[in-house]
Amino acid sequence: MANQDRSRWSQFGAEVQRLRASSGMTQRQLAGRLTMHYTMIGKLERAERTP
Repeated sequence: MANQDRSRWSQFGAEVQRLRASSGMTQRQLAGRLTMHYTMIGKLERAERTP
Protein backbone atom coordinates (compact mmCIF):
# COMPACT_ATOMS: atom_id res chain seq x y z
CA MET A 1 0.00 0.00 0.00
CA ALA A 2 1.40 3.41 -0.92
CA ASN A 3 2.20 5.83 1.91
CA GLN A 4 -0.55 8.27 0.91
CA ASP A 5 -3.14 5.49 0.77
CA ARG A 6 -1.95 4.10 4.11
CA SER A 7 -2.26 7.55 5.66
CA ARG A 8 -5.83 7.89 4.41
CA TRP A 9 -6.80 4.45 5.71
CA SER A 10 -5.12 5.26 9.03
CA GLN A 11 -7.23 8.42 9.27
CA PHE A 12 -10.34 6.44 8.35
CA GLY A 13 -9.56 3.83 11.00
CA ALA A 14 -8.93 6.46 13.64
CA GLU A 15 -12.28 8.05 12.83
CA VAL A 16 -14.09 4.71 13.02
CA GLN A 17 -12.48 4.09 16.40
CA ARG A 18 -13.32 7.59 17.64
CA LEU A 19 -16.97 7.32 16.59
CA ARG A 20 -17.31 3.79 17.99
CA ALA A 21 -15.79 4.79 21.33
CA SER A 22 -17.84 7.98 21.58
CA SER A 23 -21.01 5.96 21.10
CA GLY A 24 -19.93 3.61 23.87
CA MET A 25 -19.79 0.56 21.63
CA THR A 26 -17.28 -2.26 21.73
CA GLN A 27 -15.76 -3.68 18.57
CA ARG A 28 -17.99 -6.73 18.99
CA GLN A 29 -21.12 -4.58 19.29
CA LEU A 30 -20.26 -2.56 16.20
CA ALA A 31 -19.41 -5.71 14.27
CA GLY A 32 -22.76 -7.22 15.18
CA ARG A 33 -24.62 -4.17 13.91
CA LEU A 34 -22.63 -4.23 10.67
CA THR A 35 -22.79 -8.04 10.29
CA MET A 36 -19.00 -8.25 10.27
CA HIS A 37 -16.58 -10.24 12.40
CA TYR A 38 -15.22 -8.21 15.31
CA THR A 39 -11.62 -8.85 14.26
CA MET A 40 -12.33 -6.99 11.03
CA ILE A 41 -13.30 -3.88 13.00
CA GLY A 42 -9.95 -3.97 14.81
CA LYS A 43 -8.09 -4.42 11.54
CA LEU A 44 -9.95 -1.47 10.00
CA GLU A 45 -9.19 0.70 13.02
CA ARG A 46 -5.48 -0.18 12.80
CA ALA A 47 -5.45 0.22 8.98
CA GLU A 48 -4.31 -3.39 8.61
CA ARG A 49 -7.22 -4.09 6.27
CA THR A 50 -9.23 -1.89 3.92
CA PRO A 51 -12.95 -2.29 3.22
